[in-house]
Amino acid sequence: MINKIKSSLDLKISLMLAVVLFLFLGISWFFAAQSAKGEMTEYYQDIAKLVTNCTYDFLDDYIDDPDANIKQLEVLGKEMSGVCSFDLIDMVYVVKEKDDDSKMGDTLLISLEDTIEIKGKNDYSNVYVLDPQEEEIMSGNKNSATIVYESRLGKVVSFLNGYDVINKNTGENKRIIVGINVTMNIFNSSVGDSMLRLFWGNCILIIFFILIVRIIIHRIAITPFRVLSESMRNFIQNKEMNFVPLKVEGQDERAKTIEAFNIMGDSIGSYVENIDKLEGEKQKNIAEIKIASEIQRGLVPEGNYEEYPFVLKGYMKPAQVVGGDLYYYHRLDENRIAFAIGDVSGKGISAAFFMASTISAIKYNLRNCTSPAKTISAVNNDIVCDNPNRLFVTLFVGILDAKEHTLTYCNAGHNLPYKIGEKLESLTGGKGIFAGIFENEKYEDAVTSFEEGDKIFLYTDGVTEAVNGQKEFFGEQRLKNILNKTDGELIENVTDEMDAFINGAEQHDDITILTLGFSKKK
Repeated sequence: MINKIKSSLDLKISLMLAVVLFLFLGISWFFAAQSAKGEMTEYYQDIAKLVTNCTYDFLDDYIDDPDANIKQLEVLGKEMSGVCSFDLIDMVYVVKEKDDDSKMGDTLLISLEDTIEIKGKNDYSNVYVLDPQEEEIMSGNKNSATIVYESRLGKVVSFLNGYDVINKNTGENKRIIVGINVTMNIFNSSVGDSMLRLFWGNCILIIFFILIVRIIIHRIAITPFRVLSESMRNFIQNKEMNFVPLKVEGQDERAKTIEAFNIMGDSIGSYVENIDKLEGEKQKNIAEIKIASEIQRGLVPEGNYEEYPFVLKGYMKPAQVVGGDLYYYHRLDENRIAFAIGDVSGKGISAAFFMASTISAIKYNLRNCTSPAKTISAVNNDIVCDNPNRLFVTLFVGILDAKEHTLTYCNAGHNLPYKIGEKLESLTGGKGIFAGIFENEKYEDAVTSFEEGDKIFLYTDGVTEAVNGQKEFFGEQRLKNILNKTDGELIENVTDEMDAFINGAEQHDDITILTLGFSKKK
């Protein structure tokens, strides 16, 4: 059974981490694509600057005597062919300012790779119409640009740089644009390669991060509760009842649960020693009652909690035969508090241990409670795994939100609580089957408004099933009458009325009450 619990927790963690992984991969892919595109654009722009620097000295002479330098142009073209081949560039070309019109230019094809037309021109010297970005470069308003246009081979990306060449004879500046052309397919292929490198790099980092997180979760969440469960099982199966206390580290909920278990183990060991000395079944039953009472006192929290904006009060009175009542609460944040109340079936030690297992599961799942229904479902699956006696527990779990003024709740077979406001009303929504028997049961949340001055009254059946000397039950109607006329302390008024009704008769079941409302700001 322990392995089943472990596997169940491992499965939940693995699924959660898988969702996080896929989310990270999607985000990583998107940003990797953007980064790779920018990286490759910057890379080709750097190549364009390098080509510009290589042609600078040559173009200076070319402007002085264009006709005398055609052969040099061809030599430079062959050199640029090598650059094109190495960097997957289709062509390098130059546009120089035309004397008669600044919006026109002469094109000089200095790469002899005749694969892509320059907007319809691919010979050595042609009239070339500048587009708006090239006009800005030619006018000196900007020094570089990237443009995309259609050619006979498809889309082409052109990376441009501009600079001034001074004519040595006239002293005039000639504005020059040097461009390199890359087909969109080649550009996208380069981007894809870069993106894959970034993507897989991110994958490795994410996987490493998830492994670290999983190790941490195992260490702080799964391992301590597995050790506690194994220790509890070993202690129960140990006929000599030799209890070895567990090591307590820190002051969180795990540490408090382990500390409570140690207290319980010490108490059980002491009582077992006494049991061996006692004669008769009656004395053993009394010892079982005391053990169960120690378990309850060690595991349930303090009965009073008042911290703005909440006031919570709890009351528990164990019976001579303990049934295993429980309650618990946890402050989620400044505006929300989660709480639970339950009643375990059965009597004696088995019921007490099942109650301990149940409240441990509640503590673990209530700390990060986002939905009462999901919390009950998780608690149900946890306790089903280790329930050889087929016991069950009724549960009511709620979240009170001071900001939204709402009460969200789910009821797994428990007594209907009462909301006390302008009128008394039963909370009948969010019903489901009791927990601990059937795995993967479905539960649903219900929501009701909860205003200033409202209170919620929760109880176990030890209240309504209390019996007096005439064998009469305290009953639901008597409880409703008390709540309708009560303005002050709910718990004190109800327990006082119960004591008067019972009048010293024997108590047959646990009595547990929990009240919750809003406090006034101090």
